[in-house]
Amino acid sequence: MALALFAADGSGAWTGTMSVETAEGESGSFPIYCVLKVSESQLSGTCGPLASDQRPIANGKVEGPKLSFEMGSTKPMSFSCTPGDQEMKCDVKRDGYEKASASLKRAKD
Repeated sequence: MALALFAADGSGAWTGTMSVETAEGESGSFPIYCVLKVSESQLSGTCGPLASDQRPIANGKVEGPKLSFEMGSTKPMSFSCTPGDQEMKCDVKRDGYEKASASLKRAKD
């Protein structure tokens, strides 16, 4: 029961930064904004660079304290996230990215 309650903390609006490094050594940071909803073992919602520019997530799952989902269609990004009370850390995988991660905080109303 405790794991389900912990994962439920992933519901809500999150805002932060995604950092990437390519195999060629290029790096950059981009804004990310997600609105997620946890329902038992399913995760649904949207993500994008801004609250006003959102796309649906795909293959959302809740596995113990972790949330996972995909975003994008041409070159999808796979997110594996660990939500906390006010912060969420995500490992991100995508073809062409050597390293990628996202650091998000709960969005203020």
